Amino acid sequence: MGALRAQGLLWLSGLAILTSVVSLYYCLKVVRRMYIGPAVDGTPVRVSKLTLGPLCTPLAGIVSLGVYPAPLLDSIQGAGDALLSSEDVIRLVQTWTDALAL
Repeated sequence: MGALRAQGLLWLSGLAILTSVVSLYYCLKVVRRMYIGPAVDGTPVRVSKLTLGPLCTPLAGIVSLGVYPAPLLDSIQGAGDALLSSEDVIRLVQTWTDALAL
């Protein structure tokens, strides 16, 4: 807010607050409908076996990465090291630092 006030854009922070209040109103309407309002239809939702495959496949990946994230983290680290140790990146950074030094 201080940066907006310094630049004379205090109306923008007011607009941000107003839109946040409006979105909170609509989100709370959904929450009220889900938890407080009466159920329109109390029957449980039945999921076909054809749908369970696409639902369970990402779930298995998420659970396995949550339990054992080391392979993914190692590959991310290796890719980052390869990108940051590249001679082109080093040359680009040196060019930027030389340009900023002028």
